[in-house]
Amino acid sequence: MHVAHWIHEGPRKTISLLLFMAALIAALIIRLQPEGVEAQADQFVVTGGVLDAQGQPLMGAEAQLILVGEAEALDRTETSEEGLWSLQIPEVPDGVLVIDVDRLHFKHEAIRLTQLDLEGLRQNGSIDLGKIQLDREISAAFWVATIVFLGVLLVIAFEKLHSTTAALAGTSAIFLVSSVGGAINPDFFIFDFEQALEYINWEVIFLVMAMMIIIAIIERTGIFQWAAFQAYRLSRGRAWLLVIILMLLTAVASALLDNFTTMLLMTPISLQIGLALGINPLALIIPEVLASNVGGITTLIGTPTNILIGAYAGIGFKDFLVN
Repeated sequence: MHVAHWIHEGPRKTISLLLFMAALIAALIIRLQPEGVEAQADQFVVTGGVLDAQGQPLMGAEAQLILVGEAEALDRTETSEEGLWSLQIPEVPDGVLVIDVDRLHFKHEAIRLTQLDLEGLRQNGSIDLGKIQLDREISAAFWVATIVFLGVLLVIAFEKLHSTTAALAGTSAIFLVSSVGGAINPDFFIFDFEQALEYINWEVIFLVMAMMIIIAIIERTGIFQWAAFQAYRLSRGRAWLLVIILMLLTAVASALLDNFTTMLLMTPISLQIGLALGINPLALIIPEVLASNVGGITTLIGTPTNILIGAYAGIGFKDFLVN
């Protein structure tokens, strides 16, 4: 009797026990979930983006979510490299919400959330306000930077200082105005040393430096003097043919090397050849400069400008040469 009862009731009790154990495990899992997961689900998110007048993303712009009438912002953040921002609040308060976007050297912009935006935020938990455009602000910093830039160009053009010294003097003037004038009036702040470092492309600097080191080693072999002598020998004293040969030599060298470095090597040789033939060396050097510019822009490593383009656009050597 007991055996028959156990056989009849056993499977039903086993299923009940398994269901009870499953419910107990599910309750424990829910109980042991991190509090951050639940809190994150209750966050209301407002997103958007910032562009400049050219449609390029603005990094470092400060975005704040402000409740009108309150002194402190509900949340604040800075835009990423893509110009995007995201603000979070635990609840949507009653009142007028404003997105305040501000960046140095740009005009301030404020976006007021409409009732439709607030309703969408409460229902969906997030809204995207799209991308807004910030216009440039012509402040005292703009005029200071312009005057310093023009001053550096004039000093270099009239050869009052060495170009490197003039550039360093202009940079020092910018830092001086930013640190001293910016402390008195924020409109005079241009940028600081940390921001200036962001404008340096180390790839270009080290590539050009490595090229100059290699060229300095190759120059000791006398290959450039030998090539110039061969050009002089093939021309047989005919100046027009010598110019063509030197232009071809300069163009090829500028395509494979940096054109600045190439002209530094070709200029002394051209001076010697011009004096030996009794002609003005400028008749050789100016065509070489033109050939160096044309040959240099044909390859990715021909000029620092090409290296910058390849670094930012991700263009390879072959693609640059073909196009």
